[in-house]
Order: sequence, then C-alpha cells, then structure tokens
Amino acid sequence: MPELPEEEMARRYLEATALHQTIRAAEVKGGRILARISATELEEALAGKQFRCASRHGKRLLF
Repeated sequence: MPELPEEEMARRYLEATALHQTIRAAEVKGGRILARISATELEEALAGKQFRCASRHGKRLLF
C-alpha cells in the first residue's frame, strides 16, 4: 500500500491536472463495491460532470 506522502503527492497531482475537466466517459471495474447504485448508473451519472475538489482521508483519495 502507498504511504501517506505518496498519497498526498497523488492528490496534489490529480488536483492540478484533473479538477474542473469534463468527464467524457467512466468505466467502473469491480462494481460489487457499490451499495446503492449500479455500475452502469454511476458511469452514466459521471459522464459530462466535473470534479470540483480533492481531499484525502488517510490513504483514501476523495473527489
């Protein structure tokens, strides 16, 4: 597993390159982890949207 400094660098990189970019398409791999939405519904919901912020909670990146 990545260590916390690596996670923070990944967050900063994604914040600098991916935020406010329009999502053209999404592909959900491992849809079994989704609780209240199907993989297809999530892919359709993300298309055309943008991530507005990024944060980190421990080793998890949140957008």
